[in-house]
Amino acid sequence: MKNVISFTILCSLAALSLSANIYTFSNHVLSAESNFVVTGSGASSFGDSDVTFQQSDNSSWWNGFTYSNRTDTAFGSSSVGYPNQFTAITGAGAGDTNYGIFYESTYGGADRLQFGSKANLNSIDITNTTYAYYALFFGADSWSGSTPNSSFVGKNADNTYEGDFGKVLTDFAVGDFFRVTASGYRDGSMIVTDTFDLAYWDGDSFEISSDWETWNLGFTNIDEVSFAFTGTDMGTYGLNSPSYMAVDNINFTIVPEPSAFALLLGVATMGCVACRRR
Repeated sequence: MKNVISFTILCSLAALSLSANIYTFSNHVLSAESNFVVTGSGASSFGDSDVTFQQSDNSSWWNGFTYSNRTDTAFGSSSVGYPNQFTAITGAGAGDTNYGIFYESTYGGADRLQFGSKANLNSIDITNTTYAYYALFFGADSWSGSTPNSSFVGKNADNTYEGDFGKVLTDFAVGDFFRVTASGYRDGSMIVTDTFDLAYWDGDSFEISSDWETWNLGFTNIDEVSFAFTGTDMGTYGLNSPSYMAVDNINFTIVPEPSAFALLLGVATMGCVACRRR
């Protein structure tokens, strides 16, 4: 009888410690070629009881997370530039039509990924947005979204590109990068960080993320995560590269509260006492 109780206790403890989840954005209903943005209502959020995604928005800017099913990735007038900010370069999620979009605005605002209780953030699938991808590829932020001219897609003899603003855009050099940093928080204090390069240039070629890749984080016992972008393409007003990324498959494990373990051990102790009395 004691062996049965011991086995039951072990199984229950294992179940408590392995409450794994993967958030995929697939449960959000969207019409075709659309995205969710809260307009003019200030701070908002979406998600479930285990994980929520913050967003700030007003009539002129937004910040944080949204979700989308947009597919316009082919190079052309409709895909290049700021108006196409809600499309992943893959044109689909990592396993479904829906995916998440994160944007870090210079105006700030709510932008955290928050867990309902302490959790381990295991990994996130990540790639570039279409807006960021073409901006990185051609070395311009393409803010206007105007139709690129023919010279926009070709390199000049002096290793530069012609942009759609009528100016010459210099090519990226060895060592340049576009990077996102994740920071994990516990009870308001930042305790861990990790980085992922969405684009980088080495001595042989440049690499720019155009497919879903898994970012293995391994953050333990946290309750919030923030994201920030850095890069070598800096201007008067900060980072020129559009500070966006697409995300999917948020893989996390809920960490049981100490009270849950205490309750289970208390029940187990009572069971053992009952067995001895028999």
